[in-house]
Amino acid sequence: PGRKPIWRYAKNTGAEAHLDRFVETVPGAVAVELKKLAFLVEPSKESLCLENMVGSFLRPSCLKLTIAYSARCQLACQYCFQSGRDNSSRHDLGLIERTIAWSEKYIMDHGMKAVHLGLFGGEPLLDYKLGLAYAREFRQLCDRLSIPLEISLTTNGMNLSSKILNELRSYGLTYVRVTLDGPPAVHDLRRPTLKGSGTFNRIFT
Repeated sequence: PGRKPIWRYAKNTGAEAHLDRFVETVPGAVAVELKKLAFLVEPSKESLCLENMVGSFLRPSCLKLTIAYSARCQLACQYCFQSGRDNSSRHDLGLIERTIAWSEKYIMDHGMKAVHLGLFGGEPLLDYKLGLAYAREFRQLCDRLSIPLEISLTTNGMNLSSKILNELRSYGLTYVRVTLDGPPAVHDLRRPTLKGSGTFNRIFT
């Protein structure tokens, strides 16, 4: 309270010139794409971008849940935030039922107009049936309450298939995020299997 947002400090210290200098250091095509994705923002358009972010991503009328229902993973990323945890941990059907009950009460109590369900892990596709159960139950809940449902999936891509995508799409899957760490050599160094082999080519075949 009482402090200016951090982006205001940047503007007061010559953000526009800094932005110009940064753009000069990267290939023009890359700068264009970064601007499209709003990673690079012209200072004059900053306020509008912030309003769009609030409207699009922080929708207060949408219940946004990210559910890490399984800690299992077939990769050995050294920077993984779950390193050192029990990777056998996973949800059971009873927890799914309690999650649905809690969500329904929250939606009713707070007047939510939509639900976004994020399927996460570990690697969520190693316990895909649990993810499918969450998707199915939330689909039924949202249909019952007559509100829209969006589903997203964050995956390392190792087990991704057309069959899985089609099944999740039938419940409301809208996008998939595949975690890549750069070109093949970089990715394979940072995201190897538990046995140390590369994964980039496996993901793309």
